[in-house]
Amino acid sequence: MKLDLDPDRLFPVDPATREVARELYTEVAALPILSPHGHVDPAILLGNVPFPDPAELLIRYDHYVTRLMHAAGVRLSDLGIPDRLSNTPVAAPRDVWRTFCAHWHLYAGTASGYWLQHEFSELFGIDQHPDAQNADALFDTIQAALATDAFRRGRCSIGSASRSSPPPTTRWTTSPCTGRWPTTPPSPAGCCPPSVPTPT
Repeated sequence: MKLDLDPDRLFPVDPATREVARELYTEVAALPILSPHGHVDPAILLGNVPFPDPAELLIRYDHYVTRLMHAAGVRLSDLGIPDRLSNTPVAAPRDVWRTFCAHWHLYAGTASGYWLQHEFSELFGIDQHPDAQNADALFDTIQAALATDAFRRGRCSIGSASRSSPPPTTRWTTSPCTGRWPTTPPSPAGCCPPSVPTPT
């Protein structure tokens, strides 16, 4: 099924209110996301380390995604999550991804579903809803993008904060690349200019 994102998908239905929402959104859409909540170790983003595979990036560590499938009867080991109480082997990343795609219908109308659709379309250029038939092709598309340095440097505006707030004696500027409070200034070779503390 074609993945077609309506640009007004999360705006109010009232036309006047929707127009105000569009105007406000236009003003902030290109800004980095500043959030103390994330499912990615900030050191990975700071070090520009490639994610090993789509399952590791989008499924295994996102408790919203895994919880929905687990509630539908999928074993955690089938989602790549080890069981601390047994020696049950975990599924391989591609198998985790296939399980996710086979259960994509569970995300219809959910916040996780909206976010994943946005990521698929805007970050990876995917124009199909995941399903059992296209799971391998989608895995390969995302895997290929994750492996490139150009993708990581060009798509790094969505990140999570490494601190919930800056130190009280220092005003930190967030990186336009990651939207994170840096624990140390990034290397000048990074994807954006370094973020450095400025004395207050």
